Amino acid sequence: MMEDNKIYTREANYHPCGNQLLYPITPGEPYIVLLGRAAEGKHPDDVTLADFVAFYFDGSQGLNMFANTWHQPSFPFKQQGRVTHWNAQNSVHACVVFDSVDELGTVMEIALDELDK
Repeated sequence: MMEDNKIYTREANYHPCGNQLLYPITPGEPYIVLLGRAAEGKHPDDVTLADFVAFYFDGSQGLNMFANTWHQPSFPFKQQGRVTHWNAQNSVHACVVFDSVDELGTVMEIALDELDK
């Protein structure tokens, strides 16, 4: 959900069996992806909210996420925008899901005006 120049979300997931590739079908539509990795030496499930970082993409490039990288579906950077990606994943589609409200009692917040563009 986008409100007051912020994105609020509660769900993230990762794929333990392989990478996932996203590439915009319609170039030029900027988007944001929330990514997280557990600290070095920790199990991927031991991720904390502080491990998540939002990344801005101008719509001219894609993203290859390695296995065990927590992520969200991409968010359009513009309030009324829409982003459609070509998506490729490993043939085995295992997915581990995290819900910050159920597990930590809070939502994740991304302040759009604080992103490096």
